[in-house]
Amino acid sequence: EDPSSTAFRTGQGNGISDKNEQNGASVTPLLPINDVRLFLNEQCRTLDEKIGEIVAKFPPADSKTKLITSAEASIILLTCHSAIITQYYMDSIQSIEAVIGDFLKKAIGLNL
Repeated sequence: EDPSSTAFRTGQGNGISDKNEQNGASVTPLLPINDVRLFLNEQCRTLDEKIGEIVAKFPPADSKTKLITSAEASIILLTCHSAIITQYYMDSIQSIEAVIGDFLKKAIGLNL
């Protein structure tokens, strides 16, 4: 089985599922909402931790230094993080479009 096409086998939490023919377990491509919350909470925790490290290493934002301050360093961190999330989102959408395109090609025999 192709690991990139393996669905999460949870059987709960999102209402979209099919029965697996081999073992009768529910199969869904979506994470349960509780896992999504845990993931987002961990993301916030690690970002807060990194910003704390930045604040400890860089001068405060109100300093008169000509070097980069903790405010600018935090903005750079969050901008880089946002760029990574955006890339994952774009990759996900392209993957979904490819799956739908393959499905349509098989169903009607046309490339759209």
